[in-house]
Amino acid sequence: MAAGSIYAGLGHDRIAGLGGIARVLPLSVLAFAIAGIALMGVQPSGASLAKDLLLQAATEREQWWWAVVLQASGAFTASYVVLVLAHALAPPDKSVVLTDPAPRLPDVAVLVLALCSLLLGLVPWEPFLPVQRISPSGLLDLETLSKFLLPLLGGVVLAILLRPWPHPLASSVRWRLAIGVFDSFRRGCCAFGGYVERGNGVLCEWPAASICLLMLALLFGVLMLVAA
Repeated sequence: MAAGSIYAGLGHDRIAGLGGIARVLPLSVLAFAIAGIALMGVQPSGASLAKDLLLQAATEREQWWWAVVLQASGAFTASYVVLVLAHALAPPDKSVVLTDPAPRLPDVAVLVLALCSLLLGLVPWEPFLPVQRISPSGLLDLETLSKFLLPLLGGVVLAILLRPWPHPLASSVRWRLAIGVFDSFRRGCCAFGGYVERGNGVLCEWPAASICLLMLALLFGVLMLVAA
């Protein structure tokens, strides 16, 4: 919702064109940052509970690949949040003009929802869980800090590598070779994202296709329950 508010205000969704948006839409940018922290699955967010349970189950069943997927998804989410905030907090090249200024009340509602998603981890969920959760001893212990710093630092590294930031070593041959590998990966991700956007456009134009996709998803869920 926060990203949608920013998009509605600017009239585009280009991350490189977000310079100075934090000054004109501060509540939306703040809500985006708080919700982004919650989506990383770090303490004290509700998503951290689900992430801890999934990591715990992966460890018990010795399925290490699920742990890699969960940690990588947190790092990619962090890189996306870092990229958006870095551009939003940067000084604009020209004055920012909002095409559709958002009312303050929806921005406040989005901020409240983001705070709720972040603080859900403080609720004592253990009595309602079907399995026993190995909960951390506190928000400032070493394990909790490592769970927060690993996806955040990984996201910062990905944001630097996958985005062509100006760098003092840009003229170096070694730097160009190193960046070339990541640049190819970044271009592949952008191309894949383009196909996803085209597919979404087709589904939006054909409601019947969307309904069929939803029915397939429901059927897949029923088959999983039957198999269990």
